[in-house]
Amino acid sequence: MKNNVPILKQAALLFLLIFISVQLIGQTATKPEGKGTKTNPYKIETLNNLYWLSQSDSVRGKDFIQTKDINASPTRNWDGGKGFEPIAYGTDFEGTYNGKGHTIDSLYINRPAGDGLGLFSSIYKDTARVDSLGLTNIDFTGKRLVGGLTYSIVYGTVTNCYTTGKINVKEDWGGG
Repeated sequence: MKNNVPILKQAALLFLLIFISVQLIGQTATKPEGKGTKTNPYKIETLNNLYWLSQSDSVRGKDFIQTKDINASPTRNWDGGKGFEPIAYGTDFEGTYNGKGHTIDSLYINRPAGDGLGLFSSIYKDTARVDSLGLTNIDFTGKRLVGGLTYSIVYGTVTNCYTTGKINVKEDWGGG
């Protein structure tokens, strides 16, 4: 029995290391604080909050503020290498997102057969507004209709935003 103790400790340590590694690269949708209203917007503070927004179609018309800079480099390992799924993917963002001068750094999207890619798939409606947000060191790949902040703005308003990085388009219609 004495000889099994070191093996059990090694197995426990290995399990712990694997568990921590998976947690570091895995996506976890975490609902942010707030109610999504103008007076109490959802507060996007972490990459997990941003992921929650991208996975929650029911909040695409709500209000958001970003409260910290976000390191999005783990998105390179998400979804089998496809990376981040755009906010309102396959539909339109109709709410407000105030970046408060913060950045999202190293966001990765790799969907070579995908159309309508950007942090926001499409910004639509006169109520839609994105303000004071920087995307830095992005790396986006798509078939067509690929942009940094969004691939399309229809009736919405974008102010004081910028994008740096790479956009790869397999067919046509790409930009920053």
